Amino acid sequence: MSLLGTNTAILLLKKDRLQLFTKQASQQLIFPPEIIRHQEIIDQKLFEKILTEFFTQSKNHEGTLILDEDIIFQKQLPLAALPEEMQSFYDTIPFPQNQIAKKMVKTNKNMYLLATNRDLYQTIVHIAKQYQWEIKEVLPLTIFMPFIQTKELSYQALTLALKHKEFANTANFLKEETVEKTEKPTNAVPLKQYFILIVCLLFLFLVLGVAAQKLELFPSAKQNNPKLPTTVPLQSNKPTTPITIATPSTEQVQNKKTVAIQIVNGSGINGQATLVKEHLASLGYTTAQIGNTNIATSSTTIVFSKTLNSSFVAEIMTELQKLFTTVNSQSTTATSGYDILITTGGGTR
Repeated sequence: MSLLGTNTAILLLKKDRLQLFTKQASQQLIFPPEIIRHQEIIDQKLFEKILTEFFTQSKNHEGTLILDEDIIFQKQLPLAALPEEMQSFYDTIPFPQNQIAKKMVKTNKNMYLLATNRDLYQTIVHIAKQYQWEIKEVLPLTIFMPFIQTKELSYQALTLALKHKEFANTANFLKEETVEKTEKPTNAVPLKQYFILIVCLLFLFLVLGVAAQKLELFPSAKQNNPKLPTTVPLQSNKPTTPITIATPSTEQVQNKKTVAIQIVNGSGINGQATLVKEHLASLGYTTAQIGNTNIATSSTTIVFSKTLNSSFVAEIMTELQKLFTTVNSQSTTATSGYDILITTGGGTR
């Protein structure tokens, strides 16, 4: 149940700021790039310091923390999707696996995988608690978007949206994460079975030892160290060739200007690939090539090389999410000569 009583507030976490909405007013905390960059905490101590200064000005609230779409990775899959397909999506997220918070929301036809950086919202909840805040829900904004009619978010608009509780329980990041547990079931073995197994192994070793002594498989003390037969190593007539292990070159992907990008228009909308190219060029990726594809798609897809710098992937994903409603990503070992292949879809913002 969301906290929407008296003295309540709503916190909205975006990639570069934290906004506070109350009935009386709203305020925001801008994150400097040297503290937060690409949804990662660069300086934990400074992050906690600015949060402390922010919450000092507004104490003793009950509230809900909402995660904006620009810090949520999401993917739509059919209900019959295999665990391998879900894990493939999580593997594309440029954070360590133990740092990724995961949620699964199911509808009648599909399932939606949601993931974000756990460190971000956990730090905010921890600091807020020190100043008499009670945050019991951390929810993704994406589940409330069908109920928000205004372009500008406000306390009133968010409060009305939060009344729709269809997915709030399963999408609450503060509750126990059940996704990982369903992917990796554990088979508990009773302690009694371990004990029986150990006893059986000890008995087996004892029997083998007695049998070995009777068959004189081990030399006795009376034998004066018999000489071991000399062995001559076999030589192969085949020439030996050194085995070389190819290591991915990082020099080519560390510089934005050398990242090979192919952008193809899969929506049929004229100029869409050029628009994406211009946005990426503004970030420093100036070598993108554009084209068209005959395969129409409703969502935008980015396929990137596994050797590519993870910060580049996160930056480009964030930029694409500004332009398109649905952005899917996956990694691969080869992208036809490109480090990144982007296929644009029809769902534009």
